Amino acid sequence: MIWNFAGNPSVDPNNPNGFIDTAGAPATATSAALPGFTKAIRDEKEYLDSRVAELGGKNLFGGNTLDYHVGYTKGTYYKPYDYNSSFDNPAIANVAYDNTTLPNWPAVKTLPGTASNGTVNVNPANPAGYVLTGIGTQVVHSDDHEWGIGANFTMPTRFTDRVDEEFKFGVNARIPPQNRGSVILLGRHRARPAPDLGNLWRQHRLLPEPLSQWSANRRRDPPRGIPRRLGGWKRLGRSHWQRARCCA
Repeated sequence: MIWNFAGNPSVDPNNPNGFIDTAGAPATATSAALPGFTKAIRDEKEYLDSRVAELGGKNLFGGNTLDYHVGYTKGTYYKPYDYNSSFDNPAIANVAYDNTTLPNWPAVKTLPGTASNGTVNVNPANPAGYVLTGIGTQVVHSDDHEWGIGANFTMPTRFTDRVDEEFKFGVNARIPPQNRGSVILLGRHRARPAPDLGNLWRQHRLLPEPLSQWSANRRRDPPRGIPRRLGGWKRLGRSHWQRARCCA
């Protein structure tokens, strides 16, 4: 829950460490009305999938050894839905708060309303005072993959008296990953006051506007804050892989 303070605090006469303010503000000629309290609900699902495969072998030529390998890695991020809804309580209330006595545990409470400043008695925990003011969702899909190949040649040497002496050289290559992703934003509706919920359910299945009026904003790359490349790995040794995330 968000308490939308008007930003005009005064010292609480009953608590020298506290303040009194109002939650919410009426509309003016230059600004819209500020609701006293706001609640939000989010329902979303995400999938992260990582796959790694490697094939290789070696051949012996007398005392010489040739080993080789080819690997493939793929990572996928998928969010089938992300519903975000906001609800506002338009009531304006007197509020007392104290963030000085115990800074880590500030105290806040509503006070009885007064006719002089247009405030009323409000219970912020009562859901009956809230109306739907915004709803939206989005679908995100992004995947990345990479190929890796390598070969090593080992040849024993006799420059010293050590039995495990050898000379080894190799070549390894990583094919640059190709980023593929898409983001679909299925509308974002805001209104005050909100339409009747029962009417929304009957007409649009809780959609604030007909689908024909919704905007479908498609982007090739995920939005800021979503990793652009989720499927990068780096090879450690001959058979161990470690995932490496790279963000925008």
